Parts: sequence; C-alpha cells; structure tokens
Amino acid sequence: MFGSLLRTCAMLIAWIALAAMAAHAADAPNAQYRRADGLSVYYGVVPGEMIVGHERDHAGGKKEKGAHHVLVAIFDARTGARVTDAVVSASVAEPGLNAEIRRLDPMPVAGAMSYGNFFRMPGKGPYRITVKISRPGAAQPVDVSFEYRHP
Repeated sequence: MFGSLLRTCAMLIAWIALAAMAAHAADAPNAQYRRADGLSVYYGVVPGEMIVGHERDHAGGKKEKGAHHVLVAIFDARTGARVTDAVVSASVAEPGLNAEIRRLDPMPVAGAMSYGNFFRMPGKGPYRITVKISRPGAAQPVDVSFEYRHP
C-alpha cells in the first residue's frame, strides 16, 4: 500500500514538473510559440530545398543557397480560430547585421491558412525573427519576436 502511494506521488510530481516545463517553454526565447495582444503565433523554419512547388508564388523569395522558408500560423488566443485576414511581414537578422524584411504571403498548408516566405539564413544563427501582424480594424500591428538557431 505504501509503495503504491509512493508511486502515485512520484507520478504526480513528474506530471507537475512536465506541465511547468511546458508552460515555461512557451515563454522561453527559443520557443516556437508566442501569445501577444489576443493572438497565438506559431512559427517554423524549413530549409529552402525542402520546399517544392510554390517557390515562385512568393514575391521576393526565391530559393537560393542558404535560403530557408519561414512559416507562421496565427490564431485568435480566445477562440482558437485561425486568423486568415492578416497582412503579415517578418524581419530576419543575425545579431549586429541588417535585417532582411519580407512580406509573408498567405498560403494554405494542409488546407489551413498560414503565412510564409524565403529568407537567407546561411549561418548557424542565432537569428531574430520578428513577425508583424496587421489586421483589419486593429489600431496597431502586433509584433512578436522569436530567436531561432538551425538544428
């Protein structure tokens, strides 16, 4: 009986620790998620050579050596509804260097609207990715920043 209680307490402590780590990870500098001004913003970065079929759809983004595709998904933090009416741009820069700024084009991914474009990211990083989200009727854009390093 005592062993069973001890195992249950150990599992509960482990679960609480995992939940705390997950909550902390959402706010960590390298987390792929941010919440700001009523929006939940997720991002991903994929090497450009893995993107096939829509490279010409992006207005300034062509695949070139060191290019990576930055993809952003935006949700209403309260309802969970995907945001599909935004104008989104991003700047990508290594510390101390000029940022490359591009519009993130609306693009369906697996039937759901996301936003993306190509950026030159030839070094290991770190990179600062700052996403600017403008929505109709909003008083001002929402800025969300992430730190990214190539794996």
